[in-house]
Amino acid sequence: PDDYAAPFVKLVQGSSDEAKGDDVDVVAGQYLSSTGDVFDDMRIAVVHVHKERDYYDSGTEESCRSRDTVLPDASIERPMADTCEECPKKDWINKKRECADVFAVTAVDMDSMTPFKISFKRTSYAPFRGFLGNMASKRLPLFGASVKMASRLKTKGKNTYHVSVFSDYEKIED
Repeated sequence: PDDYAAPFVKLVQGSSDEAKGDDVDVVAGQYLSSTGDVFDDMRIAVVHVHKERDYYDSGTEESCRSRDTVLPDASIERPMADTCEECPKKDWINKKRECADVFAVTAVDMDSMTPFKISFKRTSYAPFRGFLGNMASKRLPLFGASVKMASRLKTKGKNTYHVSVFSDYEKIED
């Protein structure tokens, strides 16, 4: 009971169950915390990042996950392969891969000073990778600056979706 589980924050998409439901007053493009809090944007400091892989097929409900991009997670009953290297879902086909690279992030909401977890994958993967590049070019460690995290609507063909965007870098002095 005394273990602390950091809340999980997600960027709500138009196709998300949360955007369609009546339980929470949230719209596509907002961030929703597992605590029920809703944000248009957040000032955050990233304190930890690691890569994972994630696969889910909604048609067959097959799923697999790797927390280290090497081996399937122990919680997966029937992994796609013994290792990620052997998995057929890891292959790139037409600039896509069924098993998505994921940045698993622990950050701090600078307004409430509360830690939370968030994942950046698929369409938000590249913007977060850009954030990491900006931090490196500024020669700042992850926890060396706070940044405003918001979302932007993107369109590709007939699809519209939101991606995370990062701006207003502020160096953390203390």
